[in-house]
Amino acid sequence: MITELILVGAATALRALTPWRRRSDLGCLNTDPFEALRVQMRLQALADEIRRLHHDESVFARAARLEASARAYDDLLGCACRLAGVSETQETTAVKGFATPTPARLAGRDRRARRELLLAERGWSW
Repeated sequence: MITELILVGAATALRALTPWRRRSDLGCLNTDPFEALRVQMRLQALADEIRRLHHDESVFARAARLEASARAYDDLLGCACRLAGVSETQETTAVKGFATPTPARLAGRDRRARRELLLAERGWSW
C-alpha cells in the first residue's frame, strides 16, 4: 500500500515536471535562473579541469582526457546558449581548411570562441 502511494506520487510529480522540462529543452527564455547558475558553475569547473590538464604533464592519458573535457565543455556551451536564447543562426559556420590540427578541431575552436563571446554579451561569466 505504501509503495503504491509512493509510485503514484512519483508518477504525478513526473507528469507535473514534464511540460517544464520540454520548455527548457527548447531553449525557452523563461527557464529556471538556478539552472543557468548550475550551468555556469559546471562551465567553470570544466574550464578549471582543462587548465589543470594543460599544465600537468604527469597525468596519464592526458590527450584523451583533454579531448573528453573539451567535448563536454562544448556540449555545455551549447546548453548555455539554449538557456541564454542564442539562436543557432547567429553561429556562423567556420571555413574549413588544411592545417596541422584537423579542420574539425579548428572549426570547433572557432565555434567555441563565438559561443563564449555571445554568452559574454548576454552577461554570462564563469
